[in-house]
Amino acid sequence: MLTWEELQKQAKFIVENQPTGDYEDISFNCRTGGAPDNKIGLPEVHRCNAFVYNTVRNGNAYRGEVVIRARFTGAKDRNERNVYEAENGQVFVYRYIPGDPCSFDYGLLEEPKL
Repeated sequence: MLTWEELQKQAKFIVENQPTGDYEDISFNCRTGGAPDNKIGLPEVHRCNAFVYNTVRNGNAYRGEVVIRARFTGAKDRNERNVYEAENGQVFVYRYIPGDPCSFDYGLLEEPKL
């Protein structure tokens, strides 16, 4: 659970770190599966998970978001996903898997498939 102090700390970090150049803060989110996974180690501006509801079969559902300072390159990978460049030069795509009656949705920031 996020405390008031943690929320203030995150808000201060976001306000003090404004995008520069062509980069902007881009939000990637999921409705029930929590914040998208960032297994490639992109620098995150913000990450949060908020309880949405409880299910009988799958436990708690969490709306989640991760914000990355990046820019759209105008390119798509071989899976037709938009390719982004993070401020540190890493390129990535956002893979989203929608949920169904038996599972939550899922998001993943990963390297593009070229």
